[in-house]
Amino acid sequence: MHGRCVVTLGKAAPFTELHLSFLASYRLEKSGWRFLAWQSCKLPEPAGTKP
Repeated sequence: MHGRCVVTLGKAAPFTELHLSFLASYRLEKSGWRFLAWQSCKLPEPAGTKP
């Protein structure tokens, strides 16, 4: 599975927002699908998001 996500970090403002691309690997086994690995990388901020 692959995709993009936005993660917001912090307990109080100002929050940190991360734009990530991710890849998750699964394998089909006798008992069902098994999660194998996760990898993500930071994407550049979209244009127009900086003040």
